[in-house]
Amino acid sequence: MHMHIPIRAALQLSLLPILGATACDTSERCFPVPSVAARRAEPEWELQGITLQGIEGQGRALEGSKEQAPRLRDLDGFRFVGASVVLHGGRLVADGEEVRDAELEARSADGRTIAMRVGLLERPEGDRFAVSIDGSPLCAEGDEGVFVEGRWDERGAPHFDAAELTYACKSGVIAKCVAWGYAPWEVGADLHQSCTRLARADYCGDGKPWTLEGTRIDVYDTLGVQQPVHDPEMSFEAAWGPRGALCVAEARWLVEDDDGERVRPSCFATLPNCTSLTAATELGAMLANDSAHTPIPACE
Repeated sequence: MHMHIPIRAALQLSLLPILGATACDTSERCFPVPSVAARRAEPEWELQGITLQGIEGQGRALEGSKEQAPRLRDLDGFRFVGASVVLHGGRLVADGEEVRDAELEARSADGRTIAMRVGLLERPEGDRFAVSIDGSPLCAEGDEGVFVEGRWDERGAPHFDAAELTYACKSGVIAKCVAWGYAPWEVGADLHQSCTRLARADYCGDGKPWTLEGTRIDVYDTLGVQQPVHDPEMSFEAAWGPRGALCVAEARWLVEDDDGERVRPSCFATLPNCTSLTAATELGAMLANDSAHTPIPACE
């Protein structure tokens, strides 16, 4: 079905940091420490090792654009105006009909008219969409993505409005969390948002990722969407909520500065310690992960 729907959309293009990292030799790598960090261990803390996001490869970017890159290019919080377009169970519906192959007209915030093509791609894991703007694919290398309701700000916090949609490329954690089974229309917005914090190692909920592209992690939850693998090279890292880590055992990466001092997220001084998801459920946790806790020097 080909649909031509003249639409005006308030369109915002955003560049966000990406998160993820492959497990590999760290001897020639360094960790880009976020601007706010605690450089001395609090006396009551005994941190136990590093984590890497194994089992599942995560990603530093929220919406994703170029795989393993520190930025993304997505449609964040745009509105369709002129046609009734809604998201229903992960599918776009326009004026009562499912959007499968549509040519849309959008208008950006600065008044430019943008030609948008949306193509539905049916995948075993769920529907995905290929989006192009003025004839150029929005995602890197013509990749695909998903639509989700609302928008995300620079701190990684969602702002939900049924009239606003975000298109996230599959290399970003918004789409990765959908692929992992945490689609907001299936498990709820809070669990999906908790997953984005986990995937980016955004412990403090401030939008600062504490991971590297391709890091492996073992993700699991209380619903049974993901089951723990029990990798012997990994141990418990943290339990997660929509605003970041609810409690933590150890950071994913053990970052050290030139003086050999540990560099930690600032919130580690106040976060409770926990060693299992079972223990963290009393804090409201439904999601947790293990990682390898790998030592790495901070970048100069």
